[in-house]
Amino acid sequence: DKNTKEDDVEIAQRYMIRSTLPISNAYKLGDDSSLNSQDKETLKMASNILNRIIKKGMSKYEKEKAVYEWMIDNLSNDTGMLSVIPTTSSNTDIPYGVLKNRKGVSTGYATTFRLFMQMLDIECMVIHDDSEYTCWNLVRLEDGDWYHVDIYSDLDGTKYNNFNENDSMISNNLEWDTSFFPASTGIKYNYAYQNASIVKDPYTIPERIKEAMEGGKTALFLRFNQLSDKDVLVMDTVISGVNSKLEVGYDQDMNQAITDEISSYYVVNGNIYTTLGWRWCIVDNTNQLLVITMSKSNNQEGETLSEEEYSKISEKVDEVFD
Repeated sequence: DKNTKEDDVEIAQRYMIRSTLPISNAYKLGDDSSLNSQDKETLKMASNILNRIIKKGMSKYEKEKAVYEWMIDNLSNDTGMLSVIPTTSSNTDIPYGVLKNRKGVSTGYATTFRLFMQMLDIECMVIHDDSEYTCWNLVRLEDGDWYHVDIYSDLDGTKYNNFNENDSMISNNLEWDTSFFPASTGIKYNYAYQNASIVKDPYTIPERIKEAMEGGKTALFLRFNQLSDKDVLVMDTVISGVNSKLEVGYDQDMNQAITDEISSYYVVNGNIYTTLGWRWCIVDNTNQLLVITMSKSNNQEGETLSEEEYSKISEKVDEVFD
């Protein structure tokens, strides 16, 4: 039998999921006298953020979305890690380090998101996988359903890709103790479903991808009704064709793009796209979602190159290596 619990679970044999209730309770009571100095500073940082982003009259979903967007827009993953050893900052697994240094690991993001939700009186849990390697969140919204939110995964530049998914939609082949954590079956507040365009002709997908890139987007959500296996094959092939134009590798088993040792790129309106990935999500018996993610390169602050300069570089690389 599994001895599953939410807090005091070691993740990646290094980080501990710790309770955030002392801080959120102090916020609700308006009394931080029971907190240590670090937790007092955490409370102050979190309170200041909520004061800026939460408006009167917001619904639970609107509050949750505001917190999610603030975290995605203002935080980043410590360089080169998933839930492994941090390279630049300390306390990356607790809200204090995440809010102070604006970097973290999955444990830090999950506990920080939960802290915000608890402060806003929104039910939220930190959920971990069976191997205790990574963790993310479950949040309960107005419809009474629970939704998965994975801040860490969406910090790779694919905003809303893992925002408010249900059990059948969540990606990365994650497995968790479904006898302990509540089932997630809702669809109403799934961002991809809310914002998906209905597609009848798979041959319009290249235009839709290009339009999304021209708009600077990193994710495209498409909805289909009554798809046959042949329809899915056609669309996978169409997207693979677009992928080839980005000149990156393609992993048939992983169903996603992989960057070659010498990678090229696609520049649209100054946005540099390097990889393209996609996944299918089963919504119900008649609806399927196609989530297409378009990763941008991470430009360092400072000097930038024009599209003409990128084109010149690409031509020179092609000339030498083709």
